[in-house]
Amino acid sequence: MLGRALAWLLLAGGWIHVSGCGTAGGGPSQLTFSPDGSQVAFIWEDNLQELAVDGRTWLRHITLHWCRTNDAGALAMAPIGWFGAEYWRHGELPLDMKWSPGASRIGVLTPHTLVIVEAHSRRVTAITDEVITSFAWVSDTEVAYCTKRTAKGMHQRALRRYDLQDRTRGEIARFAWRPACEYTWNEHWSPSGQFVVFMEPPVRGRFHIVNIQRGVASARGQTDAYSIGVAWAPDSSRALCVSAQVGPALVYEAFVIDPLTGEMADCTSAFSDVFGDSVAALEPLWTADGRYVLVNAPGIGGHLVQPVPWEAIPLGRMFEDAYGSIVAAGSPWLFPIS
Repeated sequence: MLGRALAWLLLAGGWIHVSGCGTAGGGPSQLTFSPDGSQVAFIWEDNLQELAVDGRTWLRHITLHWCRTNDAGALAMAPIGWFGAEYWRHGELPLDMKWSPGASRIGVLTPHTLVIVEAHSRRVTAITDEVITSFAWVSDTEVAYCTKRTAKGMHQRALRRYDLQDRTRGEIARFAWRPACEYTWNEHWSPSGQFVVFMEPPVRGRFHIVNIQRGVASARGQTDAYSIGVAWAPDSSRALCVSAQVGPALVYEAFVIDPLTGEMADCTSAFSDVFGDSVAALEPLWTADGRYVLVNAPGIGGHLVQPVPWEAIPLGRMFEDAYGSIVAAGSPWLFPIS
C-alpha cells in the first residue's frame, strides 16, 4: 500500500505539472484510494502570491483530481475553492478528504465549507453551516458532520446530517452553549460513520459517544478531563478512549467501549503502568486484524497495545553506549503505513 501510494503521488505531481495546471508553491496532498481500491483521488493546492509590500497577500486555489487506478490518463478535475490572505501562515490548508462507501462521491472539508463531488458527473455540492469541524460518510448518499455554532461569545457543538439525493438537512444532536474558547475541536468518527466520540467540552469535559442513526448521545469516563486520543476498530465495534484529568499531574483513564451496547472494559491501570510518565498519542485506527492499537510516547517510543486482554509490545531493542552500560530501553517512533 505504501509503495502504491508513493507511486501515485509522484504520478500526480508529474501529471499536473506536465498539463500546466500547477504553479510554484503548489503540490498534491491527501492522496486517498476508494474503499474498493479501484479509484484514487488527491487534492492539488496552488499558491498564487500577489504583489504586496509585506509579501503576505496570498491566494490559494484548491482543486480535486481523481481517476481509475487502471486509467491514469483519464484524470478528472473539479474546483473546490479559493482561499485568501487569512491563511498565509499555513504551510498547507487544513483539509480532509474521504470517499463515500460506494466510491460514487468524494467529500472535501475546507476551512469554509464541505464540498461533495460526484465522481461520475463531476457535479459539485457545497454544504455550508457555520464552521464545520469534521465529517463522515453515513452511506453513499448521506454525510454526517459536526458544526461549531457561535453567538454572543458562546460556542455550541451540533451534529447534523445531509441527504444528497433530496438535498435535505437534519439535526442529530446538539449540546450546551459554552463560553467561546480557542481549543481545537476533535471528533473521532467510526469507520462506518455510524458513531462519533469526542470530548465535550473540549477541556474540562467528558467523553461523549453519539449513535448517528438514533441521535442518542451518552457520556462516559472521567469528568474534568481532556482527550488524549480515540482509536476505532476497523469494523466500528469497539473504540479505545484515553483521557487525562486537567491538573499538574498526568492522570490517565483508558477504556474500551462497545458503541452499540455501551459496555465498557476499563484498562486504566495497565495503560498507566506503561505510559504513566509520558504523554501518549494514539493512532486513530486499530490494526487490520482488530487486535492492536499503535501508541507512541516520548522517551519510550512506539508500542502495539492490545487493550483486552491487556498486552503492550514495545517495538525496539535495548542498546549500549561506548562504556557498555544500558542507556536506553526505548522503542522507535512509529508511523502507520496503511
